[in-house]
Amino acid sequence: ELAFEFTGSQAAKKRLAHLINMIAKNSPTGKKVLEDAAKSGYSVGFELLANSCGTCSKEDKKILLNPCMTDAKLTTTFAHESRHAQQDMRGIDSHFCTYDIATELRLRRSKEADAQAVALQTALEIRAATHDGSAFKAFKEAYPPIVANIPLHSADRPIEKVVADRNMNMSIAFRGWFDQQDLVSAYEHGYLKAHLESVDGKDETEQLH
Repeated sequence: ELAFEFTGSQAAKKRLAHLINMIAKNSPTGKKVLEDAAKSGYSVGFELLANSCGTCSKEDKKILLNPCMTDAKLTTTFAHESRHAQQDMRGIDSHFCTYDIATELRLRRSKEADAQAVALQTALEIRAATHDGSAFKAFKEAYPPIVANIPLHSADRPIEKVVADRNMNMSIAFRGWFDQQDLVSAYEHGYLKAHLESVDGKDETEQLH
């Protein structure tokens, strides 16, 4: 469906093609972020990742997915990491300490919350199109606060209506990311803190102002 460059074995490429086609055929939101990542020259492959489902490297133009995860989990992970590629493509600077520390933290948190909002909307659209709720279920189990306040389908709110309210869904999901205090703390200690401490060429005064 999309012209991604694959890396890895034939079996890996077949699995990646399945993930791409699942998203591209059934989720307009997911298809757009994958399409932009592919057009920007990103490749996609599998790599064993410690404590992570996936990663996106602007420098290497690579999206890597953890093959130990289920396809249901990797569906939203792929959309999430492709959103990071799209963010970089649209000019959101990924170089640490471009800004003061407070702005830096707000930017990084917002990029992550935004990527999770796209992941959730992708899962909702796939569920509506295929009646396969596995990707949505995996996402909900992993990140309940992100999903908690979204009015899901009921007798008077069909799934088509849920999916159509894309902006509302993504706004709620964005705010919900900040409600995961343990996860936010782990993200900042395991990701932001390490990067901020390793910035070269800046003394303490420069980093604080």
